[in-house]
Parts: sequence; structure tokens; C-alpha cells
Amino acid sequence: MKPYINFVLLLLASSTITAQTHNFGEFVVAENTVFSNEEAFTNDSNASFINDGETYFYGDLLNNGIVDYTSGSIGGTHFVGNALQVISGLAASYFNNIVFNNTDQELANISVNSTVQIANSADFIDGIVNVDADSGQFIFESNAIATNANNASFVDGIVNKQGNNDFNFPVGDSSYHREVLISGLADPDAAFTAKYHFEDPTITYPKERKRGVIEVVNDSEYWVVENTSGNEEVLITLSWQENATPEAILKGPKTGIHVIRWNPVEELWEHEGGVVDEANRQVTTLSTVENYGIFTLGRVKENSILPTGTAVYNAISVNNDGKNDFFNIIDIEDYPNNTVEIFNRWGAKLYSTNNYASNGNVFRGFREIGDGIGNRALPTGTYYYVILYDYTLDGTTRRAKKAGFLYINSD
Repeated sequence: MKPYINFVLLLLASSTITAQTHNFGEFVVAENTVFSNEEAFTNDSNASFINDGETYFYGDLLNNGIVDYTSGSIGGTHFVGNALQVISGLAASYFNNIVFNNTDQELANISVNSTVQIANSADFIDGIVNVDADSGQFIFESNAIATNANNASFVDGIVNKQGNNDFNFPVGDSSYHREVLISGLADPDAAFTAKYHFEDPTITYPKERKRGVIEVVNDSEYWVVENTSGNEEVLITLSWQENATPEAILKGPKTGIHVIRWNPVEELWEHEGGVVDEANRQVTTLSTVENYGIFTLGRVKENSILPTGTAVYNAISVNNDGKNDFFNIIDIEDYPNNTVEIFNRWGAKLYSTNNYASNGNVFRGFREIGDGIGNRALPTGTYYYVILYDYTLDGTTRRAKKAGFLYINSD
């Protein structure tokens, strides 16, 4: 909330007033008071509009001065109508609570062309809020929440979120509300943005460029989640919806739907894990995400996923090009009581180690058994791996075992 000190009260009676308004002075809607403006409301550059009651805008809001509220008040600002409403101006508008209830049949019912900042809540009843990419900002302050977003009411554009409270971004595109939830934050100064795109990400980010554990990449939709504060890790939850998410993702067991992310360094889709809540049609990353950018849903090869969600990338390219240079078992270092063994197709052991992935201890496609033959690159072909490790579930230590194929390319 923007600080506001020393204003002159213009107290309105507890009744509804309907008129077009151009405010040049100091205008206060007191608590337990209703102010209604049927046409456009213009707030001059030297004017202030303080809403501590309930204000209803049936037209546009043009703010070049101060639009704010008094700390501790419980008032709300309602954008209500059946035609396009525009929030614009040179100054940011600060709202304690804001309600969108515009029944215009167009896809963009409310256009935000300036900064809208929300301290407490934004209630999406009806009306799609379009945030202009160049001049608009839609900001939730720390501990603010979004409620009731649905296919008829959401934000089409970038949503900013401040603070470390769990937050469900009320984003969407076209006629689809497709929220993304972030949770597990610790830094009170954390700041994130999110936007949903109902379009094919694989035109720019090819679906063929994927880790071996990923079977299908969503080619209908994606989310862009960015950490603008730079250092906060987070759990990310995506959702699916039958009319928006492709059948190739939804067919088969829902446990096979996981979160994937485009890695711009390696230029491929990589697995971020998936805890599936089928009742709510949501999938959450298994551990906090360190990198951000483009996320979508993917269908994974479940037989390549270990009990803790650890993924096995079962291909090695022995050419030192920085891609697939070693047998990659995601997050295995989090379970240090582990053993990894590699065998050829005749059952001869070629590699064995404990505490895999610690201090560079990884298999790079070389024979490393001390049998007198010596270390050497293994020929191109199919091999087998066996992974064993201890993990804890519900306070009980358990032993996981996974065996599968490993392809090595030494050409």
C-alpha cells in the first residue's frame, strides 16, 4: 500500500450516488459508506481518492493522482458492468480489496493499462482482465490472495506476486482459466511473475528435444513463471483441463502426468517431477525448482521414475559435448546410502559404486571394474543398470530397487 497522510475528508452519506465524476480535490469514501459512479471516473494529477467504504465503478477509471485506502480499513472496489471498462492513467492505483463482475460478452471485459496493486484480495466473479503488456501491471502484495477465478474471470497477461505466502496465480488465456500455484517459499522479499499461454510451445521449443524419461510434451499450452527476486526456490503446481490439455497428455494413468521445463542452456525439455492430485487435476514438482522460465505438462515413462520421484535418464553419449555425458539419476545425491551397478547384456559387471553422484562420482560410459582389463570406453550398445537406495516414508526407512536398460553411444 502507498502511504497516505493528512487528507481532508469529503464524507459521503450512506447512499448510492450515480454520476460521471472528475475529481480535482480530496475525495474520501468513509467506512460503511457506498459510492457508485455510473460513467467514467477521472482522478486528476493533484487529486486523491481514498476508498475505505464500498465503491462501485460502472465505467472507466482514469487515475493520474492518488487512488488508495486507509490502512486498517476493510473497504472494497467493485468493477461492475456489461461493457468494456478501462483502468488507466499515469499513476498506480492501490486497492485493499477489488472485485471484478463485468458481464460483457467480449473476451477482454476489463482492460488494465496502468498499475493495479492489491493488498488483500482480488475476487473474480465475472469478466476477463486483460493486462496490457507495455503499460499495465497487476500486482499482488505480500499475503494478498486471488479468489474464485474461473473460465469466465481471470487475468490474461502477466501477474506479479510479492512475498512468501503460497499463491495461486489467477491466470488464463482465451476462455480458459489455467492457474499455477507456487508454494514452499521462505524469503519474505520473494517476487514472482506468471503468465499462461494457450498456444503450442513446441513451435519454438521442439518436442523432439526432450530427456529420455519424457514420453510426450504438451503441445497446446504452457506457463511462464519467473523469479524476479532472483534467489528463491519454490514448488510449482500446474493443472490440467480436458478442453485445454491435449488427449496425448491425459490418456493413460494420471500418475504419468508430470511437470516439465524447457532448459534454455541444454535446449531440451527436462523433468521436474510430479505429485499428482487427481481430484483437483493438479501436478506438483517433487522438489523446489531452482530455475524458471517455460513450464508445461508432460507424460513420462513411469517405469523410469523411482519411488521418490527420482528420474533415470537412460542414455549416455561418450563424446564430451556437455550433453548426456554421464548416467544421470536426478536427485540421487539426496539419498547417499545408494549403490549403482552397470552390466553388459551377458550379465558381466562393468561398473559399481556407492554414494553415487557425490563429488563427481558418476558413470561416464567407461568400464571401471578392477579386473585387470583396465578402464576403457564401452562400445555402443544396450546395457543394464541396477540402482538401490534407502529412503524414508512416513517415518520408516525403505529400500528402493530399480533395474532397466541403459544405452551408450561411443561413436
